[in-house]
Amino acid sequence: MTMHANQPLPFVDTPLQCSEDDSTADAHMSSLTEQINESNLLHEQEAHVAPMDFTMEHDTLADKNDEDAYIEEPFSGDLWSKPASSKNSPKAIDISSLELLIAEFALDNGLSQAQYKRLVELIMIAQEHARVAPLEHNALFTTFDSVFRTISKNQSEKYTLPFKTEKIDLDLVPDFPKKHKQQFLEVIGQPSLIYRDIRNLAEKLFSHPLFNDVTRLHPATVTRDGKRVYSDIYSGQWWQELQKISKEGCVILGLMLASDKTVITGNLRNSAWPIYLKLANTPFEYRTKDTLHGTRLLAYLPVIESKRLSNKKWFPLAKKAIFHYCISLVMAPFRKFDIFKMQGPDQKVYKCIPALAAYSADYQEQSLLALVKSGNTARGCPRCFVLTSEYRENGTAELRTSSKMEHLYKLGNGLLHGTEGEKEEDEEDEEIFMEISMHNIQNAFWKLPQPFFDLHDSLLVDDLHQLGGVYEHLLNCLDKLIMDLNGTKGASIIEEINNRASMIPQYKDHRRFNQGIFPRFLRNPTYTEWRSNMAIILPCCYDYIPLQAALCLRHFLDFVMHATAEEHTEDSLTEMEESLDAYYKYSPIFQKYSPSGLNFPKNHMLQKYAHDIRSRGIIRGYSTTSSEHQHTIDVKKPAKRTNGRFDSLSQMANFIQKKDLLFDVAINQSSTLTTSLRAKATISKIISRRSQLSYKLASETDPKEVSVLSQQGTFHGLSIILRSFFHTTIDNNFARVALRNLPQLDDDTIKVYQTLIVEDCDTNGKVIIDKIRTHDQFHGRERKDFAVFEFPNIKDRSDKEIYESYGQVLMVFRAKYRGREYDLVLARRYCPLGETHKTGLEVISPDLDDTYKGLFISQIERVKRTIHVVPDYDSDAFVDPVLGSMYGKYLLNHDSDRFSWCNSRGRLPHINERSKEFVHWNKEYDNPKQVGTEDDDA
Repeated sequence: MTMHANQPLPFVDTPLQCSEDDSTADAHMSSLTEQINESNLLHEQEAHVAPMDFTMEHDTLADKNDEDAYIEEPFSGDLWSKPASSKNSPKAIDISSLELLIAEFALDNGLSQAQYKRLVELIMIAQEHARVAPLEHNALFTTFDSVFRTISKNQSEKYTLPFKTEKIDLDLVPDFPKKHKQQFLEVIGQPSLIYRDIRNLAEKLFSHPLFNDVTRLHPATVTRDGKRVYSDIYSGQWWQELQKISKEGCVILGLMLASDKTVITGNLRNSAWPIYLKLANTPFEYRTKDTLHGTRLLAYLPVIESKRLSNKKWFPLAKKAIFHYCISLVMAPFRKFDIFKMQGPDQKVYKCIPALAAYSADYQEQSLLALVKSGNTARGCPRCFVLTSEYRENGTAELRTSSKMEHLYKLGNGLLHGTEGEKEEDEEDEEIFMEISMHNIQNAFWKLPQPFFDLHDSLLVDDLHQLGGVYEHLLNCLDKLIMDLNGTKGASIIEEINNRASMIPQYKDHRRFNQGIFPRFLRNPTYTEWRSNMAIILPCCYDYIPLQAALCLRHFLDFVMHATAEEHTEDSLTEMEESLDAYYKYSPIFQKYSPSGLNFPKNHMLQKYAHDIRSRGIIRGYSTTSSEHQHTIDVKKPAKRTNGRFDSLSQMANFIQKKDLLFDVAINQSSTLTTSLRAKATISKIISRRSQLSYKLASETDPKEVSVLSQQGTFHGLSIILRSFFHTTIDNNFARVALRNLPQLDDDTIKVYQTLIVEDCDTNGKVIIDKIRTHDQFHGRERKDFAVFEFPNIKDRSDKEIYESYGQVLMVFRAKYRGREYDLVLARRYCPLGETHKTGLEVISPDLDDTYKGLFISQIERVKRTIHVVPDYDSDAFVDPVLGSMYGKYLLNHDSDRFSWCNSRGRLPHINERSKEFVHWNKEYDNPKQVGTEDDDA
């Protein structure tokens, strides 16, 4: 069985076609608008990025004309120029006194590498500006206060979006337990909400000059090769459906909210509860870029905690009621349906209809927003009415909507009290609210225009908490399964698996697990660490677990790779759903070891990924990853600017208000400096498409003599192999010749390099850099780097038919032949065996049968990408007299990167579901008290 067929390949140069649903505009754009530089704002050396080609039947951007691709060179000032390596430079370059002062300032103030680089960039922008016109700098502005005072006189009214603080009147809070008001105020005090006007903030983002060229006014149907592609929100069905029911000529203003309570101090005593706002009209790569301020702080919700009241039954309900009252205050400008006239791109006025595109939150926050009871309850999903006992089943259930929930709320209160009943604190136990797992509290989103603000449809899936949470749960079950099946040997097997994880070959930037791979050995692992964990778990443990457990993990990992893709088609979504079906089918093997019997919320949420991708595009566009990162900008850093004692949130809001003011004023200045800021330090370059890969040799070592290397065991026969390569590949001679008649090199000495850098770009124009190192050791560990080589058909030497070969890269060098220098790679071939394997990975083995033990030489242009090869620990290990310790078989670990996964040739074995070994669901293992819960419901 071949896995992963019909995957969208990130390197296929097939253009996207984009047809706009609004037929009023007609334009053609030949390439995507500028891509955000993912790593740094400025490059020391520009990379040639290939932007994705779009063909638009109708323009989906902000009424912009086409622009030709161009290349921007980096600044050429003294501070920007990179000194040559001491190995290649005859003399050292002097450092200026200014550079020393900058470095001293950076050290004294604890600037990070990124902050120091940003400081130098700003100095270079000023230097560039000074070449055009005298630098405008008033020496009086030597303090922050003097700057803000001047701004406030001239421009604050135009650019400032002030925060306001509102004390919450508990008498106005719907469903607040009024008879406990006095006790609440005595213990907690009067809560305060700090917030901005959401209408003004949305208009600020919609009209921001940085986004003039990229703001999307209408949805679009994106296709590749005639197939629909889902990418950002504008390509999904949600926007199209709302556009159809909206008045012609109106723009859907997609509001994207995110909220999450977080600590602001290291001692965990103080917390903040921020709400962030960004617009779906701003493309993903812009709205999440720190330096573009595409995401803004909207409000700080009151954090209400009390150990004294925590055991009171009414206290959680009071907090929920206050939360939704605060949300209603924040959303008040949009409470009534209206067509708002808002300033947008290029300072034009547009007729806008606000709509809630997404509300990013973890499970607990989603339950709070939906006012649905979480945990061990009847129907704990905030998005549908599925039974909690059916979380582990891949089925369908009736969806919750704001109108349904409001009707049930009114129905329940009508049955209990008539039209004007007095609520009792134990009403949560009434049958109607228990049956639908609903809190008896009014939801703030019910009063907003529907379906434009349908909360339940906007609570989208999330890779950070859900995919990472399910994987952690499965890993805990796997740990228990190994211990249970192996008895007294379980601990030693776990130790062996952990040892494999710590010694597995390094690959790219994957995290290492020196302490162990299972959750009990990890301390607060991040989602990035879980993704690295996913990449190696099966090769480390497959031979110690049943086939059903291995298949369950295999299909879950496939589902994760599908779900986190950068784009989707209907074919890829179908395959994702098939992987999910297989995961649910094999998952009973873990039921016994799961406290909830796998009936926990995150496991149920996996069923909603395909729907949300079709509706709102790729999950990276609305993941909580960006809001978690935003905490650093709008919570952690501002908290350091407070005195930590009195009204910290107001001080933090004041700091953010000033920071936003500085940014907006600087960007809106119509000067050369602002032009440099926009062109150089914010939006990255559109660069002409490159037709081929780019290669670079790095880390040159001392020259080597081929005749000497040929006598060493690892490079035995190098001289003959190299001469044969030039005879066949370069001279195109395929007839057999005697060794003495093989051509000779111009020079027996070759230049040897330790690193080969391969640059490619995906269909979105994002640069992908692979580094292939030839070090035997890397950070004290054995290292082996492998690559895929593509060779033409041997018969006609054409690239019409090519075949792939896997090889361990042993040396990268430059040799001279017939007056020309050739950049070459020496590698050892590994051959695919075509076997099935429990991991689903492709099985390969070293080619050690010939005289030269599989050595071959290739031009660097034949290197296509790196691959991760790991030992098949269940195969026979042996010691080669020349190469040392080796395994008989190896696995091409396609879980380590998406391109290898898309091109995997791995084959899975089958399992008979009717066999005695196959584990089915068993109600004896279900604990009714644990259903709907898990170790971490966050």
